[in-house]
Amino acid sequence: MRAARRPHATPTRRLDGSPRWRILGVVTAEAKKILQDALTLPDQERLMVAEELFNSVDDATHAEVDDALRVEILRRVQQVRNHEVELVSWETVREHGREALAKLRRR
Repeated sequence: MRAARRPHATPTRRLDGSPRWRILGVVTAEAKKILQDALTLPDQERLMVAEELFNSVDDATHAEVDDALRVEILRRVQQVRNHEVELVSWETVREHGREALAKLRRR
């Protein structure tokens, strides 16, 4: 079995020009299956799984993760837990993105 390449973070840009980090690398079939299963969980359970996974990776392994990103993730987790924000489905986010792209293309 071949060892997987270590993923690394690379900056990309959102439609508004702000940075967004995307993880690139090889994902095993097992990891894809776990992700697919996790995505079927209710919002609160997905949030708990995401937080546990994030906390399980030691800092030396993912040194590329900027401290500001970690703070932002934890801030958002707290907002969800405190019911300060409304969660939006992927379908809604995707539709809003498509609408934004369509507006940009019409310019």
